[in-house]
Amino acid sequence: MVQIVPLNALVKIVPSAMPKMVLASVPLDFMERVVAKVGLTPHCQIVIAKSKAHLKVRVCPSGRYGTDCMKLCDCQNGAICSPVDGKCECRPGWMGENCEKPCEQGFYGKDCLKRCDCADSMHCDPSDGECICPPGKRGAKCDQ
Repeated sequence: MVQIVPLNALVKIVPSAMPKMVLASVPLDFMERVVAKVGLTPHCQIVIAKSKAHLKVRVCPSGRYGTDCMKLCDCQNGAICSPVDGKCECRPGWMGENCEKPCEQGFYGKDCLKRCDCADSMHCDPSDGECICPPGKRGAKCDQ
């Protein structure tokens, strides 16, 4: 028996080098062979089947999203744009709807949520939190 069944499927999309899982509504062609039926009641049965599915997903090219990939992404500073809804996934050190704002002084990392741990409130790299020591200071926290 061959059926076309509209389902939601978890699809792996690989934009650039960062794998990402997104929910996509896609048609699946099932070739199914029933291997067992268990009747619980006349209105409720469990069917155990072995299936093969053939899945075709159209992924938008980089920089585009939405139905038929008609919308342009507005992500900045190397952010990844979701091909489904255009939301930007900022690189560490950046924040904002379009990843247009650098982390505020004293913060770093993804969405700028981590606090720098440098001596005397010294600056840290907004992407990885590494302390930036002024002349005459050294050490991981610039405390030597």
